[in-house]
Formats: sequence, structure tokens, C-alpha cells
Amino acid sequence: MKKLFILTLLLAHLKATAGSHSLWMMVTYIKGDTPFPELSAIALLDDIQIGYYDIIDNELMYKGPNISDTPDTSDINYVGNFIGYIYGRMRDRADYLRNYLNHTNNIFVFQRASGCELLNDSQPGGLISRDAYNGESGDARHYNPELNTLHTDRVWPAAVDSNWPDNFHFMYEYIYHPNCISMLQKHLKRERHRVLKTVKPRVRLLQKQGPDSSVRLTCLATGLYPRHINLTLLRDGQPVPDHQITGGELLPNGDETYQMRKSLEVSTEELQQHHYTCTAQHLSLDNKLDTNLELNWDSVTTSIVSTVIAVFGCLLGGAIVFIMWRKLKGVSSQTSVKAYSTTSTTTKENMRKLIVLCTAFALSYAYRTGSHSLWMMATYIKGKTPFPQFSAFAVLDDIVFGRYDTNEGKAVHINLHLTASTDAFDEDDTSYAAGVMHYVLDRMKSRVSRMKTFFNHSEISVLQKAVGCELLDDDKPGMMMTRDAYNGEPLVKDHYDGNSLHIEWMLPHLEDKGWTLNMDFPFRYKMNYYPNCIKYLQKHLWKERNRVLKKVKPRVRLLQKRLPDSGGVRVTCLATGFYPRHINLTLLRDGQPVPDHQITGGELLPNGDETYQMRKSLEVSTEELQQHNFTCTAQHLSLDNRLDIDLEREWASGNGMECSVLVAVFVCLAGAVVVFIKCRRKHKVIHYGAEQCFQTSPQQSNSEQSSSDSSTVT
Repeated sequence: MKKLFILTLLLAHLKATAGSHSLWMMVTYIKGDTPFPELSAIALLDDIQIGYYDIIDNELMYKGPNISDTPDTSDINYVGNFIGYIYGRMRDRADYLRNYLNHTNNIFVFQRASGCELLNDSQPGGLISRDAYNGESGDARHYNPELNTLHTDRVWPAAVDSNWPDNFHFMYEYIYHPNCISMLQKHLKRERHRVLKTVKPRVRLLQKQGPDSSVRLTCLATGLYPRHINLTLLRDGQPVPDHQITGGELLPNGDETYQMRKSLEVSTEELQQHHYTCTAQHLSLDNKLDTNLELNWDSVTTSIVSTVIAVFGCLLGGAIVFIMWRKLKGVSSQTSVKAYSTTSTTTKENMRKLIVLCTAFALSYAYRTGSHSLWMMATYIKGKTPFPQFSAFAVLDDIVFGRYDTNEGKAVHINLHLTASTDAFDEDDTSYAAGVMHYVLDRMKSRVSRMKTFFNHSEISVLQKAVGCELLDDDKPGMMMTRDAYNGEPLVKDHYDGNSLHIEWMLPHLEDKGWTLNMDFPFRYKMNYYPNCIKYLQKHLWKERNRVLKKVKPRVRLLQKRLPDSGGVRVTCLATGFYPRHINLTLLRDGQPVPDHQITGGELLPNGDETYQMRKSLEVSTEELQQHNFTCTAQHLSLDNRLDIDLEREWASGNGMECSVLVAVFVCLAGAVVVFIKCRRKHKVIHYGAEQCFQTSPQQSNSEQSSSDSSTVT
């Protein structure tokens, strides 16, 4: 058990390089009768414990100043799945190693430490996983994301058997590393005040008399953070050699700070002959801190001094309180007058924050009506065709919002006008899509080669894959499905409900159970495929909410068209331009639905502008058309009630052309008449105005004459 604790301490202090940050998960499995739990797990951000897994209640618990915070759903799901998976793996591994190493003791311990780091430039660093059995270091794996390489340092080479599938590279590339980095970035932001703080060390140089006239000098630095410190004991300005020093271990204080002490035993004569100094260098200090020797009191002296300081502090505090009370008493009336205005201002500010908060909640829940789905469709073609060898696109509900550009190797957003855009895809989208497409293309190439060999196909082969997940009406994750088809024939179907995976081969003789077992698909669905699909569905459902949640009313018509060959009439019930795609379109005869076997059409077709159309047709004779009343009725989410449309006539192309010409001629004639009437009226107005300018009324003439006479007399 001593080795166990030493190993745990060493694993706990695995740290990323200076300036970077790391996230570690430490898991310990104990088999045997001990006072410790069978399985324990803790999470460390840099060197601060941020959480642990309660195996009794099977729940994740935060630890630290935010201990009252409730873990979010993503943390609960990921850690719960991880612990469930790692528990089974470690138990099997421990049993295997016990037999392999021929251990007969009743208690054995298996430990695993897995961690990743963010470098100084916030770029993802590597991922390391270390195993230990009964205190002895074991296998270690190192994943380099830049080179995409996985290196394993094996200590138990013969311990790897068929129970350990050789697909670790996939796990590290697509599951372990991206999930670890995502959790690291998330909690680094959440715990930044704890992780990025700098606390100055309290440095002291103490001396304590020994029983044999010797003196112990102790250079102590405590209460420091981060943990990196350079602590040196100097003698006459020169560092004391390491072999004379005791201590020097970095120890936690229990309050997320650290301490370190280095001690040296000297004689009384040596203490008087030399000058001793304790110096410390730390990130919180602008320069090094030098501390000279001080006396280390005994317990009695310390108690007396502490009591005197406490009494003095109480007296001083009482005096300060009395003075403040006298001052506050004089201004109490002024304070009461201002109280209402202050309270009123605070209330208004709180109401403003409340309104903003309510608005944010309203927006966040706006898309949670009805179920939604996210699908990825990929096609791989082997052979010479005018089509690209590999193509893939993403569909949100029934709207294509993205495609994969194989030439540039990146995801491209498709906007409302069906043009390429990169506005809606962030770095997370593009990097994840690139990794998934690279993996899917490799798997599809491998499967096509296998199918061509099996079916002895030498020409063109086409493999298609559709992968999708759904959110239910209550915003809970639903099913995840995968469909493969080869040359138009269904090949295999996967169904995952969040707990169990069902794989159904359409061609049972093609099933490779060994390959399925080695790929460990249940784990992949649980830890990677399913949570990531749900994550991106929720993310893009919010981004594309204006396109996905819109409602467009259908334009409904009931048309008739004569059929010259049969002499009958085709009655067509048409609904077009509607969204969402779900519609109930019915053709009625005398108020009763026409039987389906008499109806042609009924397929839902896209219009090209993110709306849909549907038409249902019925061929009848002229007599039947006159004897019965036909109605087209539609029910759609955009309609408050159903919409009923009666029969109208759909002209033939020749009659339509003639009517168009007649309408055009009529419009031209009507326009000419209107223009003629307006010009005639305008001409009359101008003629009348001219006459008024050149004719003078009798009264005006007399007035002018009188004015002229008056001027003459004057």
C-alpha cells in the first residue's frame, strides 16, 4: 500500500510544460479486502483537483470554490460513460496481469493516469496514458496529434492478447484526444481564477536548537502558487551543496497552495562563523526574495506572544468600532433620506437584468418544438465516371446546410441561396469534419475493395453511407442510425439508443463478427459517434433556426386537364411552396377521400428554394366529372385549420396561348384609352389657363382705369 500512495502522488504531479495547461484523470481499481473503495477517480486541472467521481452514488462531483455548482449534462454523460468503460477495462486488465505475473496475494491494485495538454499558444498538445500494477510502472502510451502517431512503451508485452483490440490509434485520434482537449478548454475557462492565480510565497529562515547542541536551519517557503519555485539555502552567499540538504519536496498545503522547506544541521560554532540566507524565485515575484535568519520560538513563547497580539487587536478593534458609531450617528438621518432612491435604482437595475435573462431563456428554448435530426450523407465511387470519387453533405432536418470540399479538405457552409459560404462553420466544425471525413473515406475505400472482391465486380462500384441522430420533442437525445448501401442494395444497418447497439447485416454471409468485435463499436458509439452527433445537432439547430423553424403556407389548387388520348379528364390536387415538409393532402369526391389505389402521384418533391410540393391526380370521365363534386383539402403546420379548394380549369397549352394573347391585347387597348382620356383632360386645362391669362374681367378693367385717372390728377 505504501507503493500505491507513492505512485498516486507521482501520477498526481504529472504536469505539462511551463506556461501550458493540462487535464488529468486518475483512476484506481483495488481488488481485495481493504478500507478503500473498489474504484476511485479524480480529475486534476494542472495541479488542482476540480472533481471526483462518487462510485457509491454514481455521480460526478465538483470540488473547490464552485463546489455548489451542478455539473452540466455534457460532463455527467462523458465522465459517466468514461468511468463505466474504464472500470470494466481495468478490472479485466488487473485479472489478466494477476495471472500473467503469477501474483498470489489477496490484494492487488491497478492504476491509470491519462492526461492531455494545451501548449503556450493554446494549440493542442499530446496525450499520455500510464498504467501501474501493484505500485510498479507499466505500459505508457504517447499520442502526438501533430504527427498523428501513437507510441507505446510496453512493460508487459506478453500481457496483450486478443481481448485488447489493436485499434488504439483510432481511439486516441477520434475519441480520447479530442474529448480530452475539449474538456480541458472548457474547465480551464471555468476555473481560470483558480488556475491562473499567482500567490506570493511567505519565506522564512528559521533555526531550532537540537538536543546535542546542534542547530537545524530551515529555509521555508509556503502559501505559494503556482507550484514552480526555486528555493535555495545560501552560506556566505554560496548555495549549500545538495548532499548536505534534507527535504526539498514540494508539498500541498490543503488550500490549493504549496510549501517547500530545505533544512541544514550545523554546529553552534558554525552558525556563528557563517552568514546564512534563504532565497526564493517565483512567478509572483518581480525579483528574487532573500530572507535572513530569525529565531524559531518554542511553543510557550509562541503562545504568550499570540495572546498579547490577540488582546491588543481586540482593544484596537473596539476603539475603531466606537469611533465609527459616533460618526454614523450624526449622519443617520441623511442616510435614511437617500435609502429610497438607492433601493429604487437597484430594483430597476435588477429588473433590467431579469428581462435580459428571460429573453435569453426564451431564445434558447425557441427551437425545442418538435423533433429534429442531423444526417451526414457520403458517397464513394470506384471507377471511371463523370462524378467525383468522394462526396459528402450535411442535412439538418431536410435542409442541406453543408458539404465537404474534397479538393480543399474542409467543410463548406451552404446558405439559404444554395451558394457556398464559410460564415456558419467555426474552427471546431472544420477540424472535426476533416477528421471524420478522413476516417469515413478510408473505411469506405476498404469496404468497397472487400465488396468488389466478394461479388467479383470489375467495373463501377458505389458505396453510400448515411449517418444520423435525432432530438426528440422533449429535447432529449433519441436514436442514432447508420445505413450502408452497395450498388444500390442495402448492406448493413446500425441502431444505437444511447445504451445498446444493434447491428443488422442485410447480407448475413458478409458479416465479419471478428472485425466488429475488434473495432469495439459499442464503445465508439457511446464515447464518440453518439455524443458528438447530438452536440453538433444542437449547435447547428440553434445556428440555422431561422431556416429550420420557419413556417411557409402552401399554395393549394385543384386543377383539371382534358386528356385527348382517352377523352377523359385528369383532376390534380396540388400543394406547393410549403415548409416544413409534413403535409396531409387529400383529394375528396363528394366529401369522401378518394381511395389510394385510384390516386397517382403523392410523392413529396423539393422545389429548390427549401420549400416542397406534392400533387395527387385522378383520371375520370367527363360524365363522372359532371356528376360528382371534387375538392382538394390540405392540413399543414402553417395553417390554423384545413384548407379546402374547389375545382378550377387548367387550360391546354394552345388555349392558354390564345387567352394570353387576348388578355395582352385587352390590356393594351385599355391602357391606350386611359392615356387618351388623361391627355384630353390635360389639354383642356392648359387651353383654359391660356384664355384666363389673355382675358380681363370688367371689374378689373374699371379698377385699372380709376387708378390711371387718379394718377393723372395728381
